[in-house]
Amino acid sequence: MFGPGEELAFEPNALHVMCIGIEEPLVIGERFDVEFTFAEGEPLTVAVAVRQP
Repeated sequence: MFGPGEELAFEPNALHVMCIGIEEPLVIGERFDVEFTFAEGEPLTVAVAVRQP
């Protein structure tokens, strides 16, 4: 789907990440880190912002 070095954008109603098991409600404007673990290579930590869809 995407190769090394290609840019990827997560957007509502398109490619997205579903967070399951969050214990506290997300607050618009809040930021937090998400760590992606891949079959190959190093984990990737990405800062994400909670925004209004």
